[in-house]
Amino acid sequence: MSEIIPNVVVSMPSQLFTMARSFKACSNGRIYIGKIDTDPTIPENQIQVYMERENGDLVPAPQPIIINAAGFPVYNGQIAKFVTVEGHSMAVYDSYGTQQHYYPNVLKYDPDRFKEKLAQGNGSGYVGYDGGSIPSKYSSDSTVQGALDRLTERIVYASKYGIKADGVTDDTQALQSLSRAVSAMGYPVIRVVFPQGVSLVGAQDKAPGFGFNYSYRPSYYKDAGNTGWFYVSGRLGKTIIDAYGYTIKLKSMNHGAFDPVNGAIYPSESPFHDSDYMAWVGHCAAFKNCGDVLVLGLETDGSAREHEWGGKYGDSGWQCMGFGIWAAGNQRFKADGVNCHDAVCDGIYISQPSEWEPDGTGYVLLTESDFHNNRRQGITLAAGENIKIKNVRAFNIGRYANNAGVNYSWPESCLDIESEGGKIENVIVEDCQFTNAGGYTYVAYSFNNPVENSQFLRCLFRTNSSIPAQVFSSLPNESFIDCIFEGSGFEFRHTNDGVNRLIRCKFINHISGAVADDCHYGGVIGEMHDCDFEIILNEKVNRIPLQLTAIGGEIHPPTLKSGSFSFNRLHLSGNQDVSPIATDVFYVGHLSFFHNMDLRITTNLTGKAKCAIDTAGSFVNERGVTSDSDIIIDRNRGSSIEIGDNNYMLPRSMVISAEDLSPLVNQKSTLGTNNRRYQSIHMGSGGLHLLDANGGRWSITVSIEGKISVNKH
Repeated sequence: MSEIIPNVVVSMPSQLFTMARSFKACSNGRIYIGKIDTDPTIPENQIQVYMERENGDLVPAPQPIIINAAGFPVYNGQIAKFVTVEGHSMAVYDSYGTQQHYYPNVLKYDPDRFKEKLAQGNGSGYVGYDGGSIPSKYSSDSTVQGALDRLTERIVYASKYGIKADGVTDDTQALQSLSRAVSAMGYPVIRVVFPQGVSLVGAQDKAPGFGFNYSYRPSYYKDAGNTGWFYVSGRLGKTIIDAYGYTIKLKSMNHGAFDPVNGAIYPSESPFHDSDYMAWVGHCAAFKNCGDVLVLGLETDGSAREHEWGGKYGDSGWQCMGFGIWAAGNQRFKADGVNCHDAVCDGIYISQPSEWEPDGTGYVLLTESDFHNNRRQGITLAAGENIKIKNVRAFNIGRYANNAGVNYSWPESCLDIESEGGKIENVIVEDCQFTNAGGYTYVAYSFNNPVENSQFLRCLFRTNSSIPAQVFSSLPNESFIDCIFEGSGFEFRHTNDGVNRLIRCKFINHISGAVADDCHYGGVIGEMHDCDFEIILNEKVNRIPLQLTAIGGEIHPPTLKSGSFSFNRLHLSGNQDVSPIATDVFYVGHLSFFHNMDLRITTNLTGKAKCAIDTAGSFVNERGVTSDSDIIIDRNRGSSIEIGDNNYMLPRSMVISAEDLSPLVNQKSTLGTNNRRYQSIHMGSGGLHLLDANGGRWSITVSIEGKISVNKH
């Protein structure tokens, strides 16, 4: 039983109990104490009442409590103090048994239990505090607990360092002062609160001449450790950038190749890598070698439309450094609600180091953010582990950025995963939209560093790209689940050391009926299951739409390993006759080396040419390749058989069909029609045995003299 804490006096406001309608003592009356909002005269509703002695001892008292002739409650005839431990109802009756008073709840709180609540670890949350006005997404409640939470983090107001954010004042020096101060702070948690508005920044230093590895560089670069117009560098605690409603905007500067002597535009063409000519504008915000960074609501405007663009620099286009956000070497990095646009290169560039990995705590998280109108890429992942991107939009990239003209750089991708900075592991992309990219909506390469386990869930890829594949990847162990590909197609060049999967995806070669200028679905597939292809054929379709090969398949010698292509559907519409590649037959695609393969084809075609699907080298399962129209033909129906331990296979679709190879005609065999298809082939004691499409059995033997004979059984 918990400790009894008696501290509620059982009485009316004065301890004199009087009648309800006259100021007379309620002599010889009765007092009943019960549970809140109940009738205390009923025994099961009553609670324990105690009589408190002068020394503090408690004696359980029976009910009802008697009122003496003077109107005071008594115990054994003596006026006494009665207490209980909680709020209660109270009914007072006179000597005739008439109710004089009823109180449903004498107290509105239970003092003993409230004391226990205050003693708990979160008890300070029950005490009010005038000081909860700090603009914060976290710990902003106006209680003592909220105040204690805020005491654990150092609040830094950017305005105290001279930042005006009025869209007119140059805040370059103020931001640099703030950056140096924050980077040097040793507090466990720092929250940097920015004012709402726009900070203008930007100035460049010109090189004295050749030999300095730049022609123009950001003015902040001359100070050691400075990595951006605003930066936090080397802080191992948690740093919160509270920047809702705040924008860092670059002023007009030089970008590209410029002469380091006279400062004029240098008319270079790609590729060009002489660093003495490089002019770069810098990064709006940079976070380098920090422990834990959280960026909230920051907007960066790289002003790509306002800069002076010089000659080309880099592999392609103008690949001089200039990011909205640069995050490198941080143990943890999260950005929520950020908006990075109009960067001369990338909206955000993330490179987390491998040395953080042993503790298993490193991560990158991008949520509820936009990356758009950037001239090279929306998002770049160059190194890191445990990366999650959720509810993010990247759009209008490269040539499709506002007012880009010819000033953009390859690969013009919404999302780029390239392990140039270290290995990349465990990437999850959920509910994102990657649209309107001049090159790729998504591109991925594995350099000398591995990229392992990436997964896309419920994502949209949509663009009319300058190339046939808007999604290009060479990564193993990659999954696309419930994704939509609109416009241009895909190309997967996976190696055989992993399996990529496409599950319940939809592939559409048009955007609202407008066929993409170039579209192709090709590459190596580990598993494609329950997917839909919707292809409109017209004069823009200048290549075979489908060219898919199972992962692990080899052509020389022919083998079949693990690829699966099942329960997929293809819908063809439009006019196949007007395609540049159409003759009497239009090739829809090649599906090769799948060990489990079937396809359902539906049509709404207006052309006359036959549409062929080639399944050579694949095991077509019992569901088969089916169509609702005889305009579809399977050029190699039922197409493979495994032989031997090495998993070698031979094509079943033997185009040769003969009733007899003799007599010879003009020293050539009479082979009969060439559209008969063999369905089975095996080696027997009498030679090579075959079964044709009509169930006929054949054997082929070679005599000692080298003559071939074909016999029907």
